Amino acid sequence: MDSPITYSCIIVDDEPLARQVLEQYIASVPYLRLVQSCSTALEALAVMNRTKIDILFADVNMPELTGIQLVKLLDMPPKVILVTAFETFAVQGFEIGAVDYLMKPISFERFVKAVQRAIDIPSQPNSLERTRDAANENQMLFFKTDKVFHKVFVNDLRYVEAYGNFVKLHTIESTLLISDTLASVQMLLPINRFVRVHKSFIIALTEIIRVEGNTVFLSNEEAIPIGASFRKEFVERLQEKT
Repeated sequence: MDSPITYSCIIVDDEPLARQVLEQYIASVPYLRLVQSCSTALEALAVMNRTKIDILFADVNMPELTGIQLVKLLDMPPKVILVTAFETFAVQGFEIGAVDYLMKPISFERFVKAVQRAIDIPSQPNSLERTRDAANENQMLFFKTDKVFHKVFVNDLRYVEAYGNFVKLHTIESTLLISDTLASVQMLLPINRFVRVHKSFIIALTEIIRVEGNTVFLSNEEAIPIGASFRKEFVERLQEKT
C-alpha cells in the first residue's frame, strides 16, 4: 500500500502568536508536516539550505531580513504563501512568485484554501521568466473551478474583476468564475502586462482605448473605474508606455 503524500512546511514569522496559529493549523491537516517554525529569516534560510521544503509560510514584514528578501535568496524556492497584515505587499508577492497571500488574522478555512492552491496549482515560472515570456502568445496560466483546471492564455485575458467571494476572469471569448481573491490572481499575472486600477479591477494594458477622468475604457467600450489609491501608479504605468 502506498504511503500517503505529505508536504513539508516551514514557518518564518517574528511574532510568536502568529507562529503558534500556523503551527496549530498545520498540525490539523493530515497531509502537512511541519519541519520547523522559525522566528527569523536567517534561521529559515539555514533550514532550507539543508532540507527540502514544499511550502514556505513567510511573514513579509520582519526585521533585518523580510520574507520577500528571504525568497529572493533561494535558488529554488518552494511554493510560497505570504503571511502579513498589509495588503499593499501583494505586488511584491507577485515578484517572487508567491502562490497566495494570507491576511492576519488568518482563519483556518482561508489557510486550507491557500494550502490547497499551493498543492494544486501547476508550477509557474518565476517572476523573471514570466516577465521575459510575457510577449509569448503560448504563455498560459491554470485556474481551478471545483475539480477542473481551466487553461487561460495570458494574451486572451482582458481584465480581472472581484465578484463577492469570487473572481471573474474576462477573456476575449468568455468569462470564467473562480473561487479566489484578486490579490492572489494578481500575483500570477505578468507585471509588465497588467495593472490594478481599482480595488476590484485589474486590466490588461493592451486593452486600454482611452482614459477619461477617473474612468478607463477598454477595447469594447467597457468602462472600468479608477480608484483614487490606484490612480498614481496607473498614470505612471501609462507614461512608461508612451
